[in-house]
Amino acid sequence: MKAKLSKHVRRELMRLLAERAPQFRTRANPWKDSDLYVWPISDSLACFLFLFFWPGKDCFNIELAWSCQGEFPWNLIGRTVNDEPVQGELRFRIADLWRDDLRNDEWWRLSAEPCLGELAKSIATRSGIPVKQMKNETAALDRLIEDAVDKVCEYAVPYFDRIAKNRVENSSPDRRVSGDAAEQGRFT
Repeated sequence: MKAKLSKHVRRELMRLLAERAPQFRTRANPWKDSDLYVWPISDSLACFLFLFFWPGKDCFNIELAWSCQGEFPWNLIGRTVNDEPVQGELRFRIADLWRDDLRNDEWWRLSAEPCLGELAKSIATRSGIPVKQMKNETAALDRLIEDAVDKVCEYAVPYFDRIAKNRVENSSPDRRVSGDAAEQGRFT
């Protein structure tokens, strides 16, 4: 993503998270042009949002992670929400929480390239303005950033709440909850 656009995404995401999900705080990370947010739920559970960009493309994504060690699990790559945690840690893309087909990746993107899913197209439809016709990149990005924060509030926060509740109830760092089973009190 262009430096100007990535700066805007990072600044606006930080601002909106401070307003709508203030439990997440920025944390230093080793990756340039990315942001890491932590929600220290307890001494034994930290939940993370990792904002990153696809080099050379005008798009960004967010990964979720949780860890019993208190550090972001950098070594867990290519996992999904359905994978078993590894030593009390799990890391996956936020879109895993709402999409049915985990083989297709979704990104928040300024252009609607069909190879990476329908997310940008659906955002454009909801806003009433086709993505390709949006002339103001900042306004288009703002819609994408707002959608990303909406998804954090709608999917990530409740997911992390369920993980925390499950850990307290079951005292097991490697048990996770997902989907309908979580709401019905069954754990996977």
